Amino acid sequence: MNKDTNKVQFTVGKVDSGLTILLTSDYYIVEFPSLLLPHGIQTGSVLDISITRNYEAENKEKKDFQELQKKIHATFGIKKPIAPVLRVKNVTQTSVVLEWDPIELGTTELRSLTLYKNGMRLGKIPKATTTTSTKLSGLALNTEYSFQLVLKTSGGTYFSEFITVRTHKMTDLSGITVCIGELDENDKRELEQTIKKIGAKPIQSKVKIDTTHFITSRISGSEYKKAISMNIPVVTLDYIRSCDAEKKIVNVCKYYFGSDTFFEKQPADNFESIKNSQNSFSSITKRNKGIEDLEEGKFNNLVISDSVNLQASLSTDRASDEINRTLIRELSPRPISEEDEDNNLEN
Repeated sequence: MNKDTNKVQFTVGKVDSGLTILLTSDYYIVEFPSLLLPHGIQTGSVLDISITRNYEAENKEKKDFQELQKKIHATFGIKKPIAPVLRVKNVTQTSVVLEWDPIELGTTELRSLTLYKNGMRLGKIPKATTTTSTKLSGLALNTEYSFQLVLKTSGGTYFSEFITVRTHKMTDLSGITVCIGELDENDKRELEQTIKKIGAKPIQSKVKIDTTHFITSRISGSEYKKAISMNIPVVTLDYIRSCDAEKKIVNVCKYYFGSDTFFEKQPADNFESIKNSQNSFSSITKRNKGIEDLEEGKFNNLVISDSVNLQASLSTDRASDEINRTLIRELSPRPISEEDEDNNLEN
């Protein structure tokens, strides 16, 4: 251990509880902690103080400081953001589902995560630190598209690789991704066989972002509600049967769960309340339509017939009133006033 030692002599000038005033031979004043001085000193006491430089401790502290600097640099200086890795999760005739790994920001702050289609900005990804997928609908049939994610951080901008996707033809059924609700075992087995036959995606038990259709036979369950909230078509098993029969994507409209075609095939006790509600709605719609036609002067046969029946009913009511008035006059022992006649008619 290499040490340099200097010895200095001091005279105690004043002693306080916290600090002691020391004087050098050339009258320099030094404030020194009283706790570090020998016990029993007082004003006028002479002290010899040795000062030594400790190189060993100095080198150790320097080494510890350098190691700390390296750790800080490794943690905050080397770990940079990573460019997003974009992937295709599913493709249909009119939609594409894209996914990516959670973004790595390193020690930087997020500015934005933006999706581009064919070089044009589509928009920012909401909740970019947690969102890892998105669905793009309304695409053209059998058309090629390119997509890219752009990550902007406080440490710079990072781009994903371009990915190219072509939407499916009408005859390509591989994009169909079905989630099932309540189905009996026979229907489940048939659905599994048909899905495998047409080359569609495996059946899902939970509604996900890439779900294209929800098949059920009853209105119940959390997955059914989730499908409704995500605007996923809720259809019957007949839809998949028709796709298999025609070897192409068919129009989903007439296969919606709750359509007339579907109710005709169901037991009455399963959907009685739904059917009654549907009939009530249909009746109200027809009644409103008749009123609109009447206002527009479209006097069809039904409206004319109703008008004739109404006039005949009014004429009959007037004739009955006259007969009642005559009988009252004939049977009454005294003249009856108009007020009494009205009261009798009301009763």
